[in-house]
Amino acid sequence: MLTDLVIRDLALIDRAAVAFDPGLNVVSGETGAGKTLLVASLELLLGQTPRGGAARWVREGAREARVEGRFELDGPASERVRATLRSHLPDLAADRAADGARMEVILGRALGVDGKTRAFVDQRPVPLRALKAIAPDLIEVHGQNDHQRLLDPVEQTALTDDFAGTGVERGAYLAARELWRTRSARLHDLDTRQRERTDRLDLLRFQAHELENAGLEMGERERLEGERRLLRDADEVAGDLDAFLAQVSEGEGALVDRMGPLDRLLARWAEAFDELAPAMEDLRASAVHLSEASARITSFRDGIEANPARLEEIETRLVELDGLERKHATDQAGLMTRMEELVAEV
Repeated sequence: MLTDLVIRDLALIDRAAVAFDPGLNVVSGETGAGKTLLVASLELLLGQTPRGGAARWVREGAREARVEGRFELDGPASERVRATLRSHLPDLAADRAADGARMEVILGRALGVDGKTRAFVDQRPVPLRALKAIAPDLIEVHGQNDHQRLLDPVEQTALTDDFAGTGVERGAYLAARELWRTRSARLHDLDTRQRERTDRLDLLRFQAHELENAGLEMGERERLEGERRLLRDADEVAGDLDAFLAQVSEGEGALVDRMGPLDRLLARWAEAFDELAPAMEDLRASAVHLSEASARITSFRDGIEANPARLEEIETRLVELDGLERKHATDQAGLMTRMEELVAEV
């Protein structure tokens, strides 16, 4: 029951303290005497939003208005409040663990001139939602058109349990139901994770199979890009090499053919003058290198031919490699590492 109500700096009230006795208490008076402010104070303790804003309710000249209500409880009411405290204010509930069957609770509300409000339980600041959760077990305001808790099925059930004395059975039911809900949630989580594992496994197998079928080889991209360049420019490259070989080794007056007479011309004097011996060695080495280079270029030139079918095959393969590299956000070497990772995860 409500035993004391203390009001400070609320609207026209400077300070008021009202004590209530067990049973019916009647507050009467003329219009304007302040009866409505008492009801408004109780509504504030219920956590309701001040009509017109908090600042409107602070007495002129004051910094804040404050309302406190002291309640004494026992029996089912105290058990409900303890349960609410455990749910919303576990620290406060732990401090009250040693309380007996009877308990005292103090609710408070402060309204500032800045429009902000604060809530208190047993002089401790608490979230407004905690005050709203506790207050309905302590206060109920009835008006001509106000919604009454007696119409609430939850309240009806609680009253029926209190009347029937089935608190122990209800507690056991609630504990069993909470256990069922916890295990149901756990089962749902396991089912979800299993589905996710299955989906993940399907994806991994698909990606691993895709990379395995791609037949990746180290250095393949570089080799294909080089071959593509050659095939794209086959005619131009072949023409330039033919012109080069014609002057170096294949045409009339080719450079390789002219090296023999030059060798003989210099050899005549190299035998007479030792200073020309190094130049003679360089000339003969150059002739050998020129001949070897010409042979290699000839071999390379013989392998060049326009091949549109091969070029298309290379383009298709490079497009495939590009797609895989974009898909896995890596290069070809990374694709091979990725394939190993996929197989390992499977």
